[in-house]
Amino acid sequence: SAASDVYKRQALSVGIECEQTVVDDGASTSVDRPQMRQLMEILEISDYKVLVVEDIYEITRNPEDLKSMMDRINDLGVTIFDLGTMSARYNNYAIEC
Repeated sequence: SAASDVYKRQALSVGIECEQTVVDDGASTSVDRPQMRQLMEILEISDYKVLVVEDIYEITRNPEDLKSMMDRINDLGVTIFDLGTMSARYNNYAIEC
């Protein structure tokens, strides 16, 4: 789609080449939706290192669910890159000096 091409170009501008796209209409705030299940299946069986999202809150707007999903994704060795802030996003709550 035209939108996914724009996002791919944005990611490429910071050196991230997108090979696969999962399109989510964002109509549901639940993480238990077909697109999220498809995304997690792809991440679990692939060796992708970066997940590019238009906005981190597209995953879910529920803070606890978002924290859980970020943990699941990061535990797979995948970094989440947020095009909205043009930065990598992590759960930093557990990091201590």
